[in-house]
Amino acid sequence: MAQLELDEVHANAVDYQHFLLDSPSPYHAAEVVAQRLVDAGFTRVDEKGAWDASLGGHVMVRGGAVAAWFVPETVADDAGFRIVGAHTDSPAFSVKPSVQSTTPDGWGQIDVEVYGGMMWNSWLDRELTLAGRLVLNSGEVVLARTGPIARIPQLAIHLDRDVNPGGLKLDPQKHLHPVWTVDNPYGNVLEYVARTAGLDDASQVAAFDLILTPSQGPGFFGDKGQFIAASRQDNLSSVHPGLVALSAWPRRARLRAAISRCSCVSITRRWARGRARVRPARSWRRCCAARRRLWAATRMASSACWRLPRA
Repeated sequence: MAQLELDEVHANAVDYQHFLLDSPSPYHAAEVVAQRLVDAGFTRVDEKGAWDASLGGHVMVRGGAVAAWFVPETVADDAGFRIVGAHTDSPAFSVKPSVQSTTPDGWGQIDVEVYGGMMWNSWLDRELTLAGRLVLNSGEVVLARTGPIARIPQLAIHLDRDVNPGGLKLDPQKHLHPVWTVDNPYGNVLEYVARTAGLDDASQVAAFDLILTPSQGPGFFGDKGQFIAASRQDNLSSVHPGLVALSAWPRRARLRAAISRCSCVSITRRWARGRARVRPARSWRRCCAARRRLWAATRMASSACWRLPRA
């Protein structure tokens, strides 16, 4: 079978599509970034443990945020950091703690609120996927992702005759509740998500952070296939090139390199979805401090060895 060989530009575009497809939520995006860097030779760091200041690449994940850096073998005294930052979250429908509700005539809906600056009308008549994380009673965190499960249907034209001349008017409290089932009094959204994530049932779930995002995958279009259509490109379109660049960072680099991805929402908000951000400055200070301690210990050892009496 003949194999299609892509040039560097098109190969990167295909890789970008795969990255988008694997990142339906900030939690998924952070894990994909970390795993790809580990595959490239980086070491995953636990921020609660002793700080690893060894040479090479390091990566750390906190919820939906991720930070990675590279420690070169030699660094000039006047060297600084090369830093690129982006956010892993995107406009979406965030699932409320109440999770679901049922209309008097039997339509099962998912209770959501608008997260981020979305164009409401662009979310109508799309199949939506639930994605995010589940925190289990044991404290373990499990990533979850369903198939197409919900949709926000737009009224048929004969039920909204004024929509064309008057324009579409949406009330998020009335019109933006996705439908996921009908005539199913035993339907349970969280149970469905839990089983999709490989759990026995929802009783194992202590907490959750889930969003609804378009299930349609990315695709090329245009006369030469030069355009990419996909959701969550704001701002995964900046996360991906940073990931690719750091994955290929040369070992002989003279400058410290760092990449940080986190939510751009105010740090005073303590919600989880990448919004309790990784603070790059704190990570870099810990790295430099640990490195200085390592260098100091090395100098002391060398000095002690030098003063040993010769045989």
